[in-house]
Order: sequence, then structure tokens, then C-alpha cells
Amino acid sequence: FLLKKMSADDKLREIARIRERALHDEASYIADAKAEGRAEGIKEGEKKGIKKGVKKGRAEGRAEGRAESAADIWEILKSLGTDEELLKRAQTEYANKN
Repeated sequence: FLLKKMSADDKLREIARIRERALHDEASYIADAKAEGRAEGIKEGEKKGIKKGVKKGRAEGRAEGRAESAADIWEILKSLGTDEELLKRAQTEYANKN
């Protein structure tokens, strides 16, 4: 009986409609905020990942460059007739420092 009486009341129906709309709007705002937060998080994560990748790539590049330079130096020293024992000691010292 009470439910019938409440549904017949225009003011109560309007209040219920407004409340329902407010709940729907709130849910939409929350969903939008979550989506925006996720997008920002992904963007920030990509930036950090790229930065980390570049840093790692540079370090690997430097290491490769040092190795290539060392190999070139050893070849030059060999071609100049440097003693093999001296070359081995120099290579060991260079490897220990790097």
C-alpha cells in the first residue's frame, strides 16, 4: 500500500528521478576519472620506460665501443710487432679496469 501511495506522489517520483540521475552522474564522473588516471599512468610509465631504455642502450653502446676500440688497439699493437706476452698482460689489465 505504501509503495503505491509513494509512486502516485509526483514530488516523491521527482525526488527519486533526481537522485537516480545524481547517482548515474557520479558513476560517470568516477569512470571518467579512472580512465583519465589510467591514461596518465600509462603515459608516465612509457616515458620512464623509454628513459630507462635509452640509458641502458647508451651504456651498452659505450661498452661495445670500448670493446671495439680495445680490439683495434690490440690489432695495431700486433701489427707493430709488440711482444705477445706484453699484449696478454695489457689485455688482462684493461679487462680488469673495465
